[in-house]
Amino acid sequence: KALKIDSGAVVVKTVLPGEAAEKAGIQPGDIIVGINKETLNRQKPLRHFRQIVADLEPGAAITLEFVRDEERRQIAATVGRRPANLP
Repeated sequence: KALKIDSGAVVVKTVLPGEAAEKAGIQPGDIIVGINKETLNRQKPLRHFRQIVADLEPGAAITLEFVRDEERRQIAATVGRRPANLP
C-alpha cells in the first residue's frame, strides 16, 4: 500500500548475470507489477507472471512495468531462454 500498488506484484530476489533480466536492467528489489500493459493477478501474482512469460517465445519484445525506489517505471526487454539449471 505504501508504494501505491493496486495490483499483484512480484519482488525480484536475484538477477542472473548475462541473462535477459540483467540485459534489460532489472535489479534485485525491483517490484514487477505488469507485463505488456497487463497487471498481475492479486491472488497469485507469481503464478500469473510465470504463465505470461511461459506463453511468450524467446526473443519476443515485452514491456515490464515495475516499481524501483518508490517510482513506477517501464522498461523494454527481450524474453530469453529459460536457463537449464532452473526448476
